[in-house]
Amino acid sequence: MAYQLKDFAPGQEVNWLYEARGGWGFTRVVMAKVVRIGKARVVIEVHEKADRVWVRKEKAVKPEKLWPCEDLEKRAQVRRMFGL
Repeated sequence: MAYQLKDFAPGQEVNWLYEARGGWGFTRVVMAKVVRIGKARVVIEVHEKADRVWVRKEKAVKPEKLWPCEDLEKRAQVRRMFGL
């Protein structure tokens, strides 16, 4: 099922299907939180490791690449484990 802009709200925990630039057919699932909804894209907050430190970044992504997180307790455990 492809999700649309109306399916998301600020503060909602989501999963993002990330495709690295250049493709290579490699994708991965990234934990994210919705920051705001734009006209055509959803702005999400993700954590990236830069110089051995986790930093917050905002990304504008198509809603088709997102879906709501269903297991919030597991998400909380992962965040605690990485100190996010």
